[in-house]
Amino acid sequence: MHNQNLIRELESFVVNNPQLDQLERLIAEFNIFEAIGAVRQELRHSDFLSFMLNPAEKHGLDDRFLKAFLMRVLSVADEPPISPIRINVTNFSSATVERETQNVDILIHDADSSIVCIIENKIFTGEHSNQLTRYYQVAQRRYPGAGAIIPVFLTPDGVPPQDEDSPYIPLSYGDLAEIIEQVRQAQASMLGTDVNTIMRHYVTMLRRYIVSDSDIAELCQQIYRSHKAAIDLIIEHMPDLRQDLSDYLAYLVQNQAELILFRHTKSYVNCVLREWQEIQELNLGIGWSGSSASLSIEFVNGQDQLNLYLALGPVEDENQYIREILFEHASSNRDVFTGCRPKLYPKWSYLYKMPLLRRKDFEDASLDDLAQIIEPRWQHFLRDVLPQLHYHLMQIQFK
Repeated sequence: MHNQNLIRELESFVVNNPQLDQLERLIAEFNIFEAIGAVRQELRHSDFLSFMLNPAEKHGLDDRFLKAFLMRVLSVADEPPISPIRINVTNFSSATVERETQNVDILIHDADSSIVCIIENKIFTGEHSNQLTRYYQVAQRRYPGAGAIIPVFLTPDGVPPQDEDSPYIPLSYGDLAEIIEQVRQAQASMLGTDVNTIMRHYVTMLRRYIVSDSDIAELCQQIYRSHKAAIDLIIEHMPDLRQDLSDYLAYLVQNQAELILFRHTKSYVNCVLREWQEIQELNLGIGWSGSSASLSIEFVNGQDQLNLYLALGPVEDENQYIREILFEHASSNRDVFTGCRPKLYPKWSYLYKMPLLRRKDFEDASLDDLAQIIEPRWQHFLRDVLPQLHYHLMQIQFK
């Protein structure tokens, strides 16, 4: 009976649903950013914004968009580092705009006015590793005589930074869409048709997918409220790339006769060399369910990165000296045990690290796309790295 109700919910959702028909009409218009798969590519959003902000680019706006952007940022700031009026009367035609300078998403510097702006762009990820503070310090070190540093934290909803004392000014993608549209309309007579079109397409794309208070977002919420059970069921059964990636990693391990898989979750895949199971000191672990391994090969499958580690797990107190011996040996052979900071933590430590996937690899990628990146790196690990790690581990005298 429950299944029949769910089937009826699905039928109601897809058959004679005027709200769904209206939504499909709203999103049916061709959009260049959708066509090239840039909707969920955070780096591409930063590239486009950098293009628009750069007075030297061939968009025909000179510094008009840059000035409009800075004035909007300062107008929403509680304590602006500089008056918007100062921006309005400044000529930014010689300003430089850089991408990914020391990991800063966008860095703008105008030598004539000594004004610096840094933009941290977050669409599908959050803050991590105290990065906002580090990026602000990059600007301070690079331009110690700056008259003003304008730090911008750009997110879909304009959320403030986690640190309440952060100097960053929150700006939403709704604000950004308004700025682009206002400049587009105000400068329509001087814009080329292609630039006018690309600006309009970008605003449309933002309102379809990024900006939460758009007409499309409101209609989506209405549809969800009316068909919650059906949509929840669809979401429950939708493809999960991260789980598919974990299954693929387990498949890679199981295809190697010399490896034994002992953990397989969405976030972690662990295995050991068969030979390691014959060494008592490498099988005193108490940290992994279903295995006594104290040392393992571990895939850590994060939201936007995939790393391969040689992981050292916890042991009983009386066996702690074994972890210390393993760690000291790895620390003494950093040419082989590469990629990790040499620090021994009480429970979990890594002796080796190989990055397999980075954030940019995940953007609009399918499992096949990711597998093409992983496969040669995994083969390199099996062919060139693991034999060296194993050789060095076999030289250790535990007694």
